[in-house]
Amino acid sequence: MNIQELKCFVVVADRLNFTRAAKELYVTPPTVTHHIQHLEEELGVKLFIRDSKSVQLTTAVKSFIMMLMISYYVWKLFLIV
Repeated sequence: MNIQELKCFVVVADRLNFTRAAKELYVTPPTVTHHIQHLEEELGVKLFIRDSKSVQLTTAVKSFIMMLMISYYVWKLFLIV
């Protein structure tokens, strides 16, 4: 697990869209997919329910996401300042 994987996780969770997350993170959608898959393998849990038209959060990670999102946006805020 690394910071790039966690950033991908937080942005996908916020946007519920891999393509939009990739654009925001300045990476390709396959890179986002790779990071999410690696994170899911390492944690041993599915983070998203995805099909060709939608992305949803799994029940197991909804509360965890809120803590990560807060941490990510605070970190991002300090980079801007």
